[in-house]
Amino acid sequence: LPVFRESKLTLLLKDALSGNSRTVLMACVSPSRTNLEESVSTLDFAARCKLIKTNAKKNEQDKRELIETLSQEKQQVQAQLEEELQQRALLQRELEREMEESRKNQELVQKMEDEKLAIEGQLKQLETQANDARLREKR
Repeated sequence: LPVFRESKLTLLLKDALSGNSRTVLMACVSPSRTNLEESVSTLDFAARCKLIKTNAKKNEQDKRELIETLSQEKQQVQAQLEEELQQRALLQRELEREMEESRKNQELVQKMEDEKLAIEGQLKQLETQANDARLREKR
């Protein structure tokens, strides 16, 4: 790719100057001395553009070949979509399994907390009974 100066015109013509196309450039210059610098700059640009060699060729593609290419691309996209749908279904099942496991764990935690509270209550009753028994023995 040839090196171009940075200007709006070059930016607009960049694809045409270096791509697969034939381009005609008309350089407009002014005979006025006040525009001498701009005219020289334009002529320099036009001279550099003339040095650029491109090999333009027709962009022809057989209709059958185009249909075949598009059909293959469609099949690839469908295969990719199917694969992503399968992956999504797999991830969905895994998520549901993990959520069920989490729910069971939460139930187990709740059950264990209830048992803990019941045991602590029984322990307090036993401590109270033991303290009462000690007080009775001391009397």
